[in-house]
Formats: sequence, C-alpha cells, structure tokens
Amino acid sequence: MDNLRSLATDLETFKDTHVVAKTLAGKNILWADLCQRVAYWQAEIEGISTSRIGLYHSNPVEFLAALLAIWRQGKTAVIPANTLDEMVAAVKTKTSVLIGEFGGDNVRFGDTSCDQDLAESALILFTSGSSGQPKAVPKSFVQLDAELEMLEERWGVSVCGSAFAGTVSHHHMYGLPFRLLWPLVHGRPFLDRDIVYLEQILQRKAQSFTLIASPAHLENLPDSLDWSLFSQTVGAVFSAGAALSPVAARQFFKVTDISVEEVYGSTESGAVAWRNQLQSELWQPLERVRVKAEDGKLCIRSAAVNDQQWLITDDLCTVAKDGRFSLNGRSDRIIKVGGKRVS
Repeated sequence: MDNLRSLATDLETFKDTHVVAKTLAGKNILWADLCQRVAYWQAEIEGISTSRIGLYHSNPVEFLAALLAIWRQGKTAVIPANTLDEMVAAVKTKTSVLIGEFGGDNVRFGDTSCDQDLAESALILFTSGSSGQPKAVPKSFVQLDAELEMLEERWGVSVCGSAFAGTVSHHHMYGLPFRLLWPLVHGRPFLDRDIVYLEQILQRKAQSFTLIASPAHLENLPDSLDWSLFSQTVGAVFSAGAALSPVAARQFFKVTDISVEEVYGSTESGAVAWRNQLQSELWQPLERVRVKAEDGKLCIRSAAVNDQQWLITDDLCTVAKDGRFSLNGRSDRIIKVGGKRVS
C-alpha cells in the first residue's frame, strides 16, 4: 500500500476498503466512509471566503474528516485545545468562522464574508505563553510532514501492524500527530474514541494496540486490570506532555513488561527527543534534530520547526558531549501540574 507522502496531497491514495479507524466494538471505518464525511464538511464550508476556519470536534474520525475538508479547500484550520471561553476568544482573534462542537453539535457560525490574508499554514494550534494566556502557533505542511517522517524513522518498525489508541486529546501537538496523522499517513488504523480507562483497550483482545498516553494515566494504574492480558494486547506505549516519574516508569514495566517511550517536545517544536528511563534518564534527540545550550536554555534546530535557525526554549538544560541532554526546570513562571501548563 502506498503511503501519503505529504498531508498536502489530494489524499486520493487508499482503496475504498482501506481501514482508517476502528470502533471499540470492532467495526471498521473505511477510507470510503471517511471520504463521505470529508465531502459533508466540504459542503458545510463551501462558499466561505475567510482563509481560516476554527475547528473543534471530540470524535477523532469526525475531526479528521473536517480537517481534511478544510485542507482540500486550501484553508487553514484553527484548532483550540478546548472550548472554554478564554480559548474560544483566542480562536476568534484568528477567524470569524467556527465549525464542529462549539457549544453544540456540528454548529457553524460567523461572518463568512470576512476576508483575511491567505496563510501558508496548514493549521494553527494554541499553547500557553509565559503569561499563561493562549498563544497561537502556526504549523506548515512541511513542518508536519517532517515530524511524521521522524516518528516513522524512530518507531515505525515497533508500531507496525498495530492500531493506535489514545488517552490524550487530538487537539494539541502531541495527540494530533501521534494519534491521528502518523497512523493516517502510514496506513494504520486508530480508535474512533478517546480511551478514558485503560480497561477499555481489553475490549478488543484480538487487536494489537499502540497506546498514546499521558503520564497521569501511567502513574495511576488500576489494581483491578488484568495486566497479563494488557501486555498481550498493547505493544508500544508512548508518554508525553510532562515527565513521567522514574518510580512510575519502573512500576509500569514491572506490571506490564513494557518500557514506556517518553517523548519531549512542545507545540512550537513538535517532537524533539525521546528516552526510555529503564536505560537512561537523558533525552536522545530524534534524527534530524540538533540541540545546544545557550545561557542554560535548550535550543532546538529541527525540520519540524525551521532547520535554518535555532528555536530558543524556556526549558533549562545540560547538554552532554554525545548530544543527549537533561532538563533542569523552566526559566519562566510556567509549571506543569498533571500535564497541564499553569502560570
């Protein structure tokens, strides 16, 4: 099967019978099914003159269909992390049109005659800046494609043949590429719903899963779970959004015999580095990612950002001679509590 070489392609790649997603009940969602939903969303946004469209939808398949429809129309998707008032207000500074679940099911509202300058961005995400206020971060197709290539280079062999399931939202720069875009591009199915409880995965005993998780889920393991069955069902486990505690990493391996692949990155940088705490506490940069320390701050050079200049972060670090690094806290007033950024 051919892969989608770029998210900016026309997406006429898979056969109608290709399985894009699965339900927990075992039903297959085919490429033909997804294309029907893409056509629906294209009809919804047809005639909208603005170049940016706000998008939020809790269902991963419906979200992906609307996102592909926006891209097919040559427009930029503006994606909030949630639909709280402050976040929606930030979205409305970038677009006058919102589609999806903004206060209702599949709503569409706004001044569609409002014109904006055409943007080269594929999408705009939001993160907390140093003030804790939502900050818009644009992403181009080149940047997204580069990150997906790096993920496949590092982990493609270990996730081959599995379906992707996630406890994290697909509305930010961890869940979106890991849960939806990476499996989509390489022809692997993903679950059509969020995993709230790890027990849900065991409903599909015959399916092999790659779990895209948060530290909060991995640090609070349920005693009642059949861990032997979990280990037979889940092959690879990823964690990002905050550091996984060393105790949790060891405990998870003890009960599952699975080593957690931790990923370090941010909305601005995308995925930067990885580590397996059973092997080392240091972070290993992904291929085609370079790092250095400048005034104690971690600086990143990556094709997923801009490989022509350095991105200076607010993360304090120590870089070893072999290029691996440790993180030593933040230089600003942002901390993470339960994976959430707090000013």
